[in-house]
Amino acid sequence: MDNLESIIEAMPSEHQKDFTAYLQRLKSKQERKDIDLFRLLAEKQKLPDKEKSIPMYLYGKKPNLVAYHALRKRLMRQLADFILLKSREFDLSATASVSELLALARYLFDRGVEKTAWNMLRKAEKIAIRNDHFDLLNTLYHFQLEKSDSEFADPLESIIEKRNQNKPLCEEEERAVIAQALITKQLSQARQTGAVPDFESIISTILAQYQLTTVISKRPAMLYKLVNIARSVVLVRKDYYAFEPYVIQQYNATTFELRHGYIQLRMLYMIAQTLYRNRKFDESTVYLTQLYALLQDSQKSYWGQFYPKYVMLLAANYMYDTKRDAAIVLLEELLKKQSKLLSVKDQLNAQINLAFYYFQQEEYGKASRLLLTIPHSDQWCQKKMGMEWVLRKNLSELIIQYEFGNIDLVVNKIRSIETTFEGLLKRSRNIRMYMQFVKELVEHPETFTDDVFHQKVEAAFVFLPVEQEDLQAMHFYAWLKAKWLKRKYYDVLLELVQSS
Repeated sequence: MDNLESIIEAMPSEHQKDFTAYLQRLKSKQERKDIDLFRLLAEKQKLPDKEKSIPMYLYGKKPNLVAYHALRKRLMRQLADFILLKSREFDLSATASVSELLALARYLFDRGVEKTAWNMLRKAEKIAIRNDHFDLLNTLYHFQLEKSDSEFADPLESIIEKRNQNKPLCEEEERAVIAQALITKQLSQARQTGAVPDFESIISTILAQYQLTTVISKRPAMLYKLVNIARSVVLVRKDYYAFEPYVIQQYNATTFELRHGYIQLRMLYMIAQTLYRNRKFDESTVYLTQLYALLQDSQKSYWGQFYPKYVMLLAANYMYDTKRDAAIVLLEELLKKQSKLLSVKDQLNAQINLAFYYFQQEEYGKASRLLLTIPHSDQWCQKKMGMEWVLRKNLSELIIQYEFGNIDLVVNKIRSIETTFEGLLKRSRNIRMYMQFVKELVEHPETFTDDVFHQKVEAAFVFLPVEQEDLQAMHFYAWLKAKWLKRKYYDVLLELVQSS
């Protein structure tokens, strides 16, 4: 697969549709073949000997290979332009604003509109200062020096002084990049040995080496990058207990100003999610309350990114804290009243979570209908959400059909899961054993009342230590256990989580 095909392969279907529309807007009166080539590559038509057949498809039996390669180059340029436009559409960051203002100023200087160009530079400078973008400020001051002979320029002495004040901060930023790379390497090496990384020791040693210890508490953006590096190790090991005190300590030691609202929101969500993973649902809710208060005072552009995640995590806390009805109301309102805020991932996560809450309430019809409203195939969902998410959806559908008494559908679903997720089942003993015991429940329900069989089931599952076990991993096991205990699933689930 060449570069052009790799880019097209990486584009989600909605972006491919947008790009086709973009090409059609560019289309001149003369016939152009860029749309045809894009569609051929996007649809992966299995033409024999692709390098020869696509030119033949486009140009006939005697293809013009020179024209074909020129067409490929043009399509690559158009893709680059489109992706740049798309990134600007979704990039609300200060970096994008400063870069665009600088580009606009360059354009205006080239056309002699110097007064407006200098206004753009001043505006870009204010945004960069407000967001601690010292590297961009360095570029801006160099450009201001180049254009200091303009009658509309700031005083030369002022530009030089600001440049000299910014230079040490820019060098700090460069040292921070090196430090981040070294921290990433050391944490990764610690992870590979199987040891629990000492986040604080590793990070503080490298920060001291690069004279950044006192800088971090004053630079929330830099702090967040370092904490996020540590969190990436946590996600692999699922060792949230080791991470919890570190992230809370760093947050409390940092001074956040109004301009740091975005970073503070991300830190608050990270802490709330860590506490949730550690079964500290009340404490997680406290930090979510702080997040919501800050979100209301922040830019409107942050609302769409943080509010859906806030609601879903708050609902999850409520669900494990015996407030299932409140959790259901939260997600129902999110899907009905705030649907425009939801990204595709947020929409799918909210749907599958709400379906689970309905299931725990024994409203199997509601759970089934909600999963059926997902307007995408499992193959599409796998590209967007990952294999494990799709397996969770299929297992949910499986136990819903069991509760309906549709045993034939359950048997077919088991076969489908074993075929589709064969690789994942081989890698996960617990999922594999779970499927085996569900088949036992379906084929020999009488054995499920036998104490010896219960002991066999208990011995078959190998759960991780509490600091590493995923909450979601307990959901299906709790359902199985509820069946042999002949108790309500939700009650058994809460007991398992609280006893852990």
